[in-house]
Amino acid sequence: MKYIALILFFISTSLSFSQSESRDICSLPFERFFEKFSTNEEFQKENIKYPLKLTYITDLETSSIETKIYKNQSEWKFIDFSEDIKAREREYDQYEVMIITSDQKKLYKQKGIDNGILVIYQFEKIEGCWKLTLVEDESA
Repeated sequence: MKYIALILFFISTSLSFSQSESRDICSLPFERFFEKFSTNEEFQKENIKYPLKLTYITDLETSSIETKIYKNQSEWKFIDFSEDIKAREREYDQYEVMIITSDQKKLYKQKGIDNGILVIYQFEKIEGCWKLTLVEDESA
């Protein structure tokens, strides 16, 4: 009986910590949220609204656009955004980052410098927490 009570105690403690941690993450300003989202694979997967739609251009001449749907965390491939601060210094494929802001939405844009790179990541506040909700790759 003591073991059951001890196990229940640990479960309830971990659940309350998890809920508390979740509230703390939701209270982060976007910049702090994005720092963690950029470098932590598990955090990134957990903060995506699935199904996630990715659209991209497959043929510039015909303007063909395809869509990929990520149904769950196991399908998502981690994107390391931490190198974005050095993107202007690259020899090739330079781009700059812009963040377009509104209260409930943030657009994180990677816009190429003298090249056709243009990728837009849309984040929205859902139930008080930032989530990646859409990716549009308009690169030429």
